[in-house]
Amino acid sequence: MKKRIDYYKIKKLPKINDVYNYDHPHSFNWDNIHKFIDDVLSCKKTTIPVYDYTISNYTDKTIEIPNDNDVFIFEGMYSLYNKELNEKADLKLYIDTELDECIIRRIQRDIIDRKRTLESIIKQWREVVKPMYTQYIWNLRVNADLIIPSPSDYSISLALIESGIKGKFKNNETK
Repeated sequence: MKKRIDYYKIKKLPKINDVYNYDHPHSFNWDNIHKFIDDVLSCKKTTIPVYDYTISNYTDKTIEIPNDNDVFIFEGMYSLYNKELNEKADLKLYIDTELDECIIRRIQRDIIDRKRTLESIIKQWREVVKPMYTQYIWNLRVNADLIIPSPSDYSISLALIESGIKGKFKNNETK
């Protein structure tokens, strides 16, 4: 199962120079994130809200998450930010992606998926995204069990991850 989960504080999103700051840790509704992860880890059926970046708000839709997931991956820029969530994780990864690759991916995604202009993407990158990365994200690597360099031969990293996941299942079966 793969689904991006966005839990933003819509009415309390901070702004920098009239640009919404989705990249500050205070932009996230951590209580809802904790509840969602606790539900998944307890094998409870749960739902997630659907966020639409083109309107900067949630839609009326939700997505039901089944309660039979063998592997749950919580990913994103702040996935290593919260101490309590780190303690619940079996394996914590940090993918060290070069900033030039990050901006290229952001431009492609935001133009195609979010219907944004190149100018607005560059403005947000310079005023919000890059400063938040420098202030918060880069330092989160210390919370990772494994740092995957980029560019990298991901086959080695994927083999390590797969081995770790299989080892976790093997340990659970013997308990």
